[in-house]
Amino acid sequence: MRVLIIKLSAFGDIIHSLSVIDCLKEYSRLNNKEVELHWLVEKRWAPILRHHEDIDKLIISNTKGWRKSTLSSETREEFFTFWKDRRGKG
Repeated sequence: MRVLIIKLSAFGDIIHSLSVIDCLKEYSRLNNKEVELHWLVEKRWAPILRHHEDIDKLIISNTKGWRKSTLSSETREEFFTFWKDRRGKG
């Protein structure tokens, strides 16, 4: 089973959501099913989760930066690269 947790930019929400990892690992153990855990987080909060041993893939976005300069070529390039990577074509 693959699970994606989406907690982008609220520090408190990210911290409170960490307990979900324990629940998923317990589910995995009790049901003898492997859980692959991915987490989508805002760039500035990534260091909180970067070395968590139970997160299989950390997906980092920069939505805050994208909103600040929506029309810049740098934002467009970063945004489209992000989505291309999500779709597995990058």
